[in-house]
Amino acid sequence: MEGSKVEVRRTADGSPTLYVPALDEHYHSQHGARQESAHIFIEAGLRPLLAAGLGQYPNGPLSILEVGLEPIRKIRKL
Repeated sequence: MEGSKVEVRRTADGSPTLYVPALDEHYHSQHGARQESAHIFIEAGLRPLLAAGLGQYPNGPLSILEVGLEPIRKIRKL
């Protein structure tokens, strides 16, 4: 997709996301970062673990590690 444009668009909660018009594709949820994070990390991640009894007595504490990566500043052709 040589020459494809990438736009920055605002989501419903005001956070930015990337949009590729040629693909009609958004990088993150159009609802916003908060809704996407709640869905992925809380509803699909933490809640099932708690429902299974993890992180509760007698199993001990539940540890959570969140890793963020620095944005790619320059994309090169491979």
